[in-house]
Amino acid sequence: MIDHYCGILQFSERDLEDWQRLLERRRQWLAVRGIQYLLVVAPDKQSLYPDKLPVWLLRATPPHRQTKLDQFVAYMKTHSTMPIIDLRPALMEAKQHAPVFQMTDIHWNEYGAFIGYDAIIHALAKQQVPGMTPVPLDAYFATNHPSENTDQAGNPRWDSDLADMLGVKMAESNAVYMVPGPTLAGCQTFLPGGEHIREMAFVKTPQLQSRAMIYQDSFARFWLPFMGNHFGETDFFWQYQFDAQEITRQKPAVVISEFLESKFNITDPNQLSKLEALP
Repeated sequence: MIDHYCGILQFSERDLEDWQRLLERRRQWLAVRGIQYLLVVAPDKQSLYPDKLPVWLLRATPPHRQTKLDQFVAYMKTHSTMPIIDLRPALMEAKQHAPVFQMTDIHWNEYGAFIGYDAIIHALAKQQVPGMTPVPLDAYFATNHPSENTDQAGNPRWDSDLADMLGVKMAESNAVYMVPGPTLAGCQTFLPGGEHIREMAFVKTPQLQSRAMIYQDSFARFWLPFMGNHFGETDFFWQYQFDAQEITRQKPAVVISEFLESKFNITDPNQLSKLEALP
């Protein structure tokens, strides 16, 4: 994390070319089938809250550093028309109004996830995907009431990963929950619990038609209550490798790849390309 944050570790020119090649091959393969494609990068927590890092690390950080994600975004703007959704600017703006990440956990809260979802829908609207009218923020009630962070028995949920690593139980002060208002369509969601995060999650909205498929890590799972506003079914697959047979069978309108910044930093695009073997 330190080497990536400080910009010590960098992509080579070949690395950037490999990413471009993989993403454009995916986009072309999907476009032939009438499917839109987006790459979304969710930022690391320290990218949004550098002021929370240790003073020694801030002093050691070069003032004009360039991270791997900075490199990649700049390279793709110059060399490709592939849609890249870098969520850092939108979340930096949103955090001026409310916390966008949990305090005791690596993940964003539901408000931060909503900001990411909103950027995706705006990007799909620009690509003229039908039904992509963004849902306004005021269609939800934002709350951090403790009752929203309890299990069915009313006991507090102690599932914060960073606190668990420290071996402590801490109340989550930045747990913002987005409760849908009465104007939103009712969604049916399935999210595996416990250690079953690698199983497929999905959300269904019977009155809608089209389908989206998202290849993702745990950050995208926070989008379940939001994607149902636009698709009849949204399926969430773990993790980053395309399933060409499943995409061909399901015929989605949209395919999205979501990476956490730290995962994007270390993922090998050539390995993904070999595993996928798109026909």
